[in-house]
Formats: sequence, structure tokens, C-alpha cells
Amino acid sequence: DTNEAPYASYYLQRAVLAISNFSKAFKKLTPIAEQCFIHFLKLSIDIISIQNISLHDSISKRVTFYTHNMIKLMQDKIVPYMNDICSQLPSTPSSLTSIIRLLSRIITELMNKKKE
Repeated sequence: DTNEAPYASYYLQRAVLAISNFSKAFKKLTPIAEQCFIHFLKLSIDIISIQNISLHDSISKRVTFYTHNMIKLMQDKIVPYMNDICSQLPSTPSSLTSIIRLLSRIITELMNKKKE
């Protein structure tokens, strides 16, 4: 991958987006689907940990989008992964905003679950 021709990064970005869109189809996770989504969540964390990858910011945004879907589906089961996700996002103002939104989303989901 080079900045002029980010082929691998482009395909990584598309893969994250495809899995994220696919995850939106689920209202409730089966154990097999949950294992697959957790595996991809771990893989996503590994992908955004590569700081010198082309299209890093764009891929990080896609991973954040995917994480929002996982918070909705997995609720409290995603908590162990939040530190890794938040620590791997780039240190930019927009990333800080994304982290705050992720934390707000997980707090909201956990509060809703507690009310039920």
C-alpha cells in the first residue's frame, strides 16, 4: 500500500463497511453470529492499531460505525473491548468526539437494559 495507491487499505475499508452494514440486519444475536462479530471486532481493533496504514482515518471511522452497531447488539458484552477500541482511535478532535459518542451510547444501552 502507498498513499498514491492504497489498494489494500481500500479493501479493508470496504470489508469493515460491509460487515458493519451486515450487522445492522440483526435484532438479536445468535451465539454463532455473536462469535463471528466478536472475532471481527478484535480484527478491527488490530486493523486500526496499524498507524501507518493508508486511509487510516477513514478505516477508523468505519470501525467506530461498526462498534456503534455492536454496542446495540451486544450491550454489556462489548465492555471488555471498549478500552482497546478507544485507545486505538487516532488522537484527533473528531476521534475524541467519536469516543465520547461511543461511551454515551454504551451508557445509554446499559441504562436501558437495567430498566428492563
